[in-house]
Amino acid sequence: MIRFTWYELLWLFFIYSFLGWVLETAAATVKQKKFANRGLVNGPFCVIYGIAALFMTFGLQELRGVWLFLFATIYATVIEWVAGHLIEKAFKARWWDYSRIKWNLDGYICIPASLIWGCSWISRNPLGKQICDHSI
Repeated sequence: MIRFTWYELLWLFFIYSFLGWVLETAAATVKQKKFANRGLVNGPFCVIYGIAALFMTFGLQELRGVWLFLFATIYATVIEWVAGHLIEKAFKARWWDYSRIKWNLDGYICIPASLIWGCSWISRNPLGKQICDHSI
């Protein structure tokens, strides 16, 4: 099991929060055909990505192959579902809505998005390990 310093965890959180902002902003900008800042307040961060990266980094360290994919998909799906409900309660707004996509639950999660999150965690795994091994 890999041990992380608080410094490494903080960097991991900010890197994934920023990359999440880039992904979300790019997708929203293409969809709306104008710039759409999807960050927290005015900053370039989507903290759900940072939080998910921390949970998955700790919880999925020992897994490989199909087990990594399966549990990454489950972790991401649970985090997305919980975050969707908390965001709606706190901000009285829905920040995403999958209700038009088949096999969704409450419009917060759906099977196609869950599979994408599982694949994306597998594809980032060597990158995340390399970043932490070289201590930013």
